[in-house]
Amino acid sequence: MRKAASCGEILKRDLAGGRGSMSSYALLGSVFHHAVADPDMEIRGGDRGYWYQLLRQYSEDQEYTRKGKAISEMDLIDYANSLVSGEGILPAKILAKMVRLEIMGFGWDITEAEINMRYTDVGEHGEDGYGKYPIVFDGTIDILMSNREGKLGIVDIKTTGLWDRTIKGKGSIKGQSWGDLQLRNHRQLKHYDWLFNKLYGKRVSSYGLSFPANFVPYKTGAKKGQMRGNGLFLTRAEHDLSVYEQDIKRHLSIWSLPWGLGRDYPEIWGKTSCPTCKYYLPCMGGASD
Repeated sequence: MRKAASCGEILKRDLAGGRGSMSSYALLGSVFHHAVADPDMEIRGGDRGYWYQLLRQYSEDQEYTRKGKAISEMDLIDYANSLVSGEGILPAKILAKMVRLEIMGFGWDITEAEINMRYTDVGEHGEDGYGKYPIVFDGTIDILMSNREGKLGIVDIKTTGLWDRTIKGKGSIKGQSWGDLQLRNHRQLKHYDWLFNKLYGKRVSSYGLSFPANFVPYKTGAKKGQMRGNGLFLTRAEHDLSVYEQDIKRHLSIWSLPWGLGRDYPEIWGKTSCPTCKYYLPCMGGASD
């Protein structure tokens, strides 16, 4: 097998159009994040046309699939109808409003949603091997928020479990709970914090995870009618970003250097995730069977 393509080559080929498709879960999640921060959602969120417009907007920027097939016009219409009706859960308008109100209840205002970040690190002179393989870091902040003290925070909205009924026609809702220490060391939020600092020179002071599914009331049992838990978990962001940068550089150098481990072939639920990766063609295109 040939050595994996360098990350610099991956970046150039990706920008040239070698992007893969994403699932409908990602599409519905992005649309929901947008709605949480959108003032118009209060007025238009009960209108199917509002959600269809957002679905159309985001699907034009990226290829999405539904059950392994390219998403169709009928799929977008079906999704818009489901977001309005709530598919037996809660209408998306209500869920989005509850997420926003909970963030505001902690003293924060939503500044922006869906902040796409891309940072290319070419390494430093004399750095062992790292500078030969420019590394591209991507990330999207779901919600950027600010408070009266001028501090910033980031919230990642986890809509896992909300869209099974919309996409598959069936599914169950499960509540989520996070402790302070777990949240403080959340790798995804730490990575977004680092990326945001690299690109904008600013630090965030708080991390948050939002679980809209926790707002969905129990339908049966002793807790019938009650919410499944808190919808928002917050903690302080107080770690040293330079330590995180050192850690991630060492980790990635394992794959990118000539004597590294080569391709990883990651799996999700036992199935290879390579076909859905946006770097699939540049990474696997030169591999021999």
